[in-house]
Amino acid sequence: MFKGQPNLIVDGNMEGVDTSSWTNVGATLSKETTSPHRETNWLKILNPTDSKTATNQDILTIGKTYRITGWARGDGGTGYPKVYQGVVNLWVGATSTTWQYFDVTFTATVNTLLYFQNQTNNTGDYCGFDDIRVEEVL
Repeated sequence: MFKGQPNLIVDGNMEGVDTSSWTNVGATLSKETTSPHRETNWLKILNPTDSKTATNQDILTIGKTYRITGWARGDGGTGYPKVYQGVVNLWVGATSTTWQYFDVTFTATVNTLLYFQNQTNNTGDYCGFDDIRVEEVL
């Protein structure tokens, strides 16, 4: 049902050289190579202030169903990853630095943006994402 469909996320494998494919929402975005999940790079979402930070891509169509898979990690302190669409949490990870797999199917309901968030209010906390794939369920 999903095999062979194009990945709707641009730079989902995080191997692009920069973060220009991602819209910044208050975060400091960077590509990290230390302890990567796979290949060379992963996307780091750092909190530069005392507020929650995120990044997104405008790839969804309201009313369509999608499957999202990928890997994420926390910072080992209080920063942890979250994936959401509109006001709906699709997946919430742990603060652990161990890479955590997620696989979620959902229907886009309130907007076209898919968010990846560093869920913390602490300056300097971060989370990471790698190998994200978003496909429309046919």
